Formats: sequence, structure tokens, C-alpha cells
Amino acid sequence: LGHDAVLHRWTRGFSGPELFPQIRRRPSDPLLRLLERRLRQGDSPSRRRVGPAANLVSDLGDVPVPTAAARPHAYWLIPVRVPDPGALVDRLEGGGFNATRGRAFEVVENDESVDAREPLGARALHEGVVFLPFSPQMSATVLARLAQVVRDEFSRQRS
Repeated sequence: LGHDAVLHRWTRGFSGPELFPQIRRRPSDPLLRLLERRLRQGDSPSRRRVGPAANLVSDLGDVPVPTAAARPHAYWLIPVRVPDPGALVDRLEGGGFNATRGRAFEVVENDESVDAREPLGARALHEGVVFLPFSPQMSATVLARLAQVVRDEFSRQRS
């Protein structure tokens, strides 16, 4: 299995008939301490992400970043839209970066009882997106190399 499939399996929510008993469990003490620390820190972890991520998005140039105009933006995810997402994931892996197609995300279909249009745009966006690896701890050099790999593959796909 590839890293994306393994991570997807590990991060899946609760499944099966035991959903409610599983989500009603009390969180562990370490998890509660982490939550308390995060709440005390306010949004400082988010602010640390913004500068490096905004630079990465800027360095991507013409590569479409569907969330780039979101304000405020915390950059927890950096999706890029390309004609061949699988090829970009392969190219990034070849460059030492683990990207994902976002298998944990799904387009929610309309309930049959609701009179609404089908989510065609959301479905098309989901099919063409690759989520770039990003951490504010990544050096500027690594982020520049990541942007270069993405730009090169995007240019190759467009020609």
C-alpha cells in the first residue's frame, strides 16, 4: 500500500455499528492537556503557518490554488488543481514529498428529498486536486523546491 492509503486507513473515523459508543468515550488525559494548551495559546499555531504557506502559494505562480483567496486563511491544507493529479503525486514522491489526493474527503451528495442541484463543481474540484505537504517547520529552501516541482509538473501537463 502507498503512504496515502495507509494514512487514510489510520485516520478514518469510527466505522460500523459502534459509532456512538466509540465517540462517547472520554478523551485521554494527554489529549485533554493538548486541547487545554491549544486553547490557552489562542490562534498562535495558525499564525505561524500563515507566512510560510502564503509564500509557498505565491511561489506556485500560475498553478491554481482553489483556496488562495480565502480570508482569513489558516493554511491547514494547500490544495492545487492540475489536469493529472496522479502524475503530480508521482512527481512529488519522486522529489521526496508525500502529497495526497485527499481520499479522506468526499463530496456530499444531495439527499433525494432535497430539491437542489447536483454538486458537479465540487465533484470536479475534488477529482482534480492534490493536497501539498506543508508544515511551518519546513525550511524556505524545501518549500521553494516543493513549489518548483509543482510548477514544473503543472507546466508539463499544460503543454
